[in-house]
Amino acid sequence: MSEINENENNKTEETIELKVKVKKTKKDYNRKYYDNNREKIIKKACEKKQCNLCGKFIAHKTVVKHQTTNLCKKICLKNKYEKWLKDENENENENENENENEINI
Repeated sequence: MSEINENENNKTEETIELKVKVKKTKKDYNRKYYDNNREKIIKKACEKKQCNLCGKFIAHKTVVKHQTTNLCKKICLKNKYEKWLKDENENENENENENENEINI
């Protein structure tokens, strides 16, 4: 029984050591990557990007967070409503033109 517990403890310790090594390796890689690409990363994070829902220009790094805000959702709904209203008006105008053409014939 004690041998089984001892083997499990060894496996657990090995697993922990492996996780620590992996973490350290990732940390070193990330540090090197950031040092080599620092300007590019900062430039991309700060560049303005247009929100595809509401059309506002916001920082690239906050687009996803912005799209969950009530302001963006409200503007998006307003734009959808305006587009729908415009399409309805165009359909009504087309129907009126067709009716006028039928009357003239």
